[in-house]
Amino acid sequence: MKSPDETVMMTIYLSSTDMFHGSKLFEAITIEAKNYGIKGATVMRGIMGFGESSKVKSTKFWELVEKVPVVIQLVDERSKIERFLYHIKPWFDEAQKGHMVTISSTEIVLCKGGNLNC
Repeated sequence: MKSPDETVMMTIYLSSTDMFHGSKLFEAITIEAKNYGIKGATVMRGIMGFGESSKVKSTKFWELVEKVPVVIQLVDERSKIERFLYHIKPWFDEAQKGHMVTISSTEIVLCKGGNLNC
């Protein structure tokens, strides 16, 4: 088990409609995180939210394009997360929408999976 100051969680807040090179930005980031060797990632679709630059968005059954908040959480060592953020930071420019990225200390208290060594 790693100490809390060695392990961090990066949380990325963006929109389901943000694009990067013709793909959904959240998909591109998640696939790149896997290729980069990040230990774990989870993508969550929000049902309602707002950002500093937009109005409240929520799911509505009559909308043709569902624009909802998306949250990506990535967990790994601080240095690796920071290098990954530097790597993908230019991708947000293409999205042209609001986004926010946070990094906070975390502690892995239980981890089991395949060949993963926690």
